[in-house]
Amino acid sequence: METGEIAELRELEREVDPELVGLGRFLGLSPKRAVEIGRTLGIRTAAEFRAAAIEGRLRDVPRIGAATEAKLLERLAREEAPRASRPLLISRARALLEPVAAALGGEIAGDPRRWRDENERLAVVVAAERAAPVLDAFAELPAIVAVVEREQRRAVGATVEGVPVELVVAEPARVGTVLLQATGSDAYVAALGPLPEGASEEEVYGGLGLPWVPPELREAPFRGEPPALVEVADIRGDLHMHTTWSDGRASVEEMGRAARELGYEYVAICDHTTNVRVVPGLDADGLRRQGEEIAAANEALAPFRVLRGTECDIRADGSLDLPDEVLAELDWVQLSLHAG
Repeated sequence: METGEIAELRELEREVDPELVGLGRFLGLSPKRAVEIGRTLGIRTAAEFRAAAIEGRLRDVPRIGAATEAKLLERLAREEAPRASRPLLISRARALLEPVAAALGGEIAGDPRRWRDENERLAVVVAAERAAPVLDAFAELPAIVAVVEREQRRAVGATVEGVPVELVVAEPARVGTVLLQATGSDAYVAALGPLPEGASEEEVYGGLGLPWVPPELREAPFRGEPPALVEVADIRGDLHMHTTWSDGRASVEEMGRAARELGYEYVAICDHTTNVRVVPGLDADGLRRQGEEIAAANEALAPFRVLRGTECDIRADGSLDLPDEVLAELDWVQLSLHAG
């Protein structure tokens, strides 16, 4: 607390660079195992690890035999599209890629561009005539602790978590083709057949005689016009909103007014009931008093509609936190399990 640092962590970082831990995770090694290799062989960095593997020195580490060494070498030299050892949730995948894409002036590709719930292939595509400066900048990014592959227009970097990030640098005249390929899915791209060169995806699709398809719809081949995606402007209302009656930060009218400004036509106020003891909750009397505030908000915001609702807790014994006759007074009822 006094220094803002952890002495043991600083000592460990002096002994083994975080990039070695990141490379170890990328290769399927635990941080403990990566540190053990570093200590045994006297290596600190990813470059030294690679050299030790090529020279056959990994076998000097206890419990690493020729077979394990061969697997690590194969992983280091692999040429196929890199994938995370375990799928990442979309929020984490995009959090990893967004700063990389922003720093390089590129665009997110791979699974996150298709907004998959679980993501294995993480990629960024950059348009540039000269690839070397982009590849050099990629290697210096804080998010990239080790570059495990580098080719003329492609590189793979490992994050400190061991997650591989692929970078592809395309000539501007064909970046649309490369972006489409890097976005996937593999089955979808394969079904398109040979792709024409294009500076944009729209140009590539046009060359195929097809309309542009949003990345979210590129999981499997389909024929005809792509279906319309739901846009923010399509949302008509929100049926689960909390207010200062429980754990929200705005009043009923403030929530309704903000929703109306978003173009919504209605909201349902669904504050907690009393059985959720970690936050304030409403009993039958509280709900009726809140109903008076909702009625006033409806008068102030008409024709916008504020619906009476609740997030009614399901108790440990399976019963509901409010009697049926109270719930029957409401416009909208949601049931939730919070404990038990």
